[in-house]
Amino acid sequence: MKKSFLIFIFIIDSCLLAQSATQLGWEWLNPKPTHSSLREIEFADNNTGYCIGSEGTILKTTNGGLNWNFLEIWVQPGFYDYRLLHLFNKDTLIIIGNSPNIYKSTNGGADWIAVNTGSFELIHGMYFRNSLTGYLTGSNGILLKTTTGGNSWTNIPLNLYLQQTSVSFPDDNTGFIAGQKLLRTTNGCVTWDTSSVITNANCMYFLNSSTGFIGANTLYITTNSGSSWSKTSADIYQVRSIKFLNSGTGYANADNMILKTTNAGSNWFNIGTGQGYGLDFVNEQLGFSCTADSYGGIIRKTTNGGSNWNNLSSRFESGDIYALYFVNQLTGYYGGTSGILGKTTNGGQNWINILLGSGSFINSIRFLNENTGFIGQSSGSENGIIRKTTNAGINWIAANVSAPVIAIMFADQNTGYALGSRSTIFKTTDSGLSWNVTGVPSTWLNGLFVLDANTVMVVGSHSGPILQAFVAKTTNGGLNWISNDYNWGSVGNSVYFTNSQTGYVACGYAGYGGRVFKTTDFGENWTYQLLANQYSLNTIQFFDMNTGMISGNNGNAYKTTNAGLVWSPLYAVTDYHFFTMHCPDPNTCYYGGWYDIMMKTSMGGILLGNENSSIIFPSDFSLSQNYPNPFNPSTKIRFSISGSSVAQTFLYVYDMLGREIATLVNEELKPGTYEVNWDASNYPSGVYFYRLSAGSFTETKKMVLVR
Repeated sequence: MKKSFLIFIFIIDSCLLAQSATQLGWEWLNPKPTHSSLREIEFADNNTGYCIGSEGTILKTTNGGLNWNFLEIWVQPGFYDYRLLHLFNKDTLIIIGNSPNIYKSTNGGADWIAVNTGSFELIHGMYFRNSLTGYLTGSNGILLKTTTGGNSWTNIPLNLYLQQTSVSFPDDNTGFIAGQKLLRTTNGCVTWDTSSVITNANCMYFLNSSTGFIGANTLYITTNSGSSWSKTSADIYQVRSIKFLNSGTGYANADNMILKTTNAGSNWFNIGTGQGYGLDFVNEQLGFSCTADSYGGIIRKTTNGGSNWNNLSSRFESGDIYALYFVNQLTGYYGGTSGILGKTTNGGQNWINILLGSGSFINSIRFLNENTGFIGQSSGSENGIIRKTTNAGINWIAANVSAPVIAIMFADQNTGYALGSRSTIFKTTDSGLSWNVTGVPSTWLNGLFVLDANTVMVVGSHSGPILQAFVAKTTNGGLNWISNDYNWGSVGNSVYFTNSQTGYVACGYAGYGGRVFKTTDFGENWTYQLLANQYSLNTIQFFDMNTGMISGNNGNAYKTTNAGLVWSPLYAVTDYHFFTMHCPDPNTCYYGGWYDIMMKTSMGGILLGNENSSIIFPSDFSLSQNYPNPFNPSTKIRFSISGSSVAQTFLYVYDMLGREIATLVNEELKPGTYEVNWDASNYPSGVYFYRLSAGSFTETKKMVLVR
């Protein structure tokens, strides 16, 4: 049987493999600690705990949940959702996501190894009886066992193609697998009893070989080693987690309540409203839970046995963030679908609401200086409001206009333009006290750029049989507009000019790829700038002739330092859409978008594959010679993945007859250098071949096993 484990060997200055969101150039501003759904939480003591969830989220606290730091295993968001967590002690833990691999750390998440279980099935349940012996179960009835603390696994054939979610072995002979169907063995997996009527289980916990619990649409209990099961008297549904502190005290977490027992499950009583998924108690007073709603992850803490729960997460709720503007690195404003205008004076660490109940969406924010600013809003579906402040948001005056306002920009203190989404452009010459319609050049407008009091360009879309971008410009203050439709395959969302002639349009639309077009003659001609992005681009901003940023859907952000000749992606740490972006300087950018998400990059952001960063990636695919070679009985194989995105990667071992005898790697891998160990203890001496396939790259090498 093959035994292998895959180690990620990314070359980093500190030689550590774990990368936090901050190390990748990002800082979460809202919600905190994350917007990702949280599934499992476990504490080793009063202070040290871990919480895992979707999009590769691994959080750690060392101060009882007051602060949470990101730990990551170099997995792009959207590829790995972590669902299972087991904590041996404060430093040693295993996590599992939507991959057959498990990930293990023995130093508190500083370094990780990926252990190939030898199975291609997804793992949905994990149970460890002690520090060495553990079990995994999952899709197609997979059952795996380890006696090495998770470093290697053996398959226990069941031949029952079921979707299983939980596993427990109270002793060597007695075991249970729950999920689509409940299975029981009393002879160490030789035979299995499938007669139980319990189905669709979410979780399971056994106090001993006799007493156990199953969480499904309700809570079940057995006191005779699973020979029979009965429902508890608790009015509880969709039980997600069951844990016991000792032989008498335990907890069940469900969608509608948290239950506690002090007599081994004979009686249960309600100690709080439902907390969702993860639940862990350090002692009878100190407990933690985790879940999520549409706005982000939620972590709660109790210090009185569940009578009261304190929220350790923080957020502001505006629905979606559509507008951001920072007058400097520290002072900025945000607005969105709630109509609330928020302000920060410490770089987004804290926010206060300075405008409440102001109407519909806040779509645009623009400040002329630290005191004078404007916001553009919707007022119902057909009208809009433009508000002005001259004292940094303390007081506002309002002007009603005939269309929802989605963009505002001024040429000077007096002359400015506002974009109405309903094909309307407004102009003011009295510093926003009054606004007049100056042109109706399109059916739908999205982006505006004011070069001077007379020169303006707008972009949007044109309705018709095919999707077309629309570009219009004026050079006489809006008296006349020159417009063109372009078959760019997407609509114009944002426009920015670096001088009177050179400008860029960021394009995109739901279901269409993001594109950037550039002009060097004020829109007479446009050239497409190659950018490998399948998602809509929503905002663009330049700082000088060469340096600019764009952002868009699915957490995409790109930077150019050569006037758009190359757009390099920043590391992605979310797949939520960025609807808006504002950068007060080339090194500091703020992003806002879907479900209140707000993020910040510093130092210009970390570029994917940037050789100037502390993270160095291979320039080419490669397969190294195994070492040692010849070997007995194990050898290591190192290989490198190049590119700017994940690659489906396979590493196989063949014998002299060309028969595939082992699969060492079969998963999507990010750019980097990896190492696999192959234990050939069960194979005879001889010549073997190993082949790497990643993307279009394939290479084969020879190795020799000598007994």
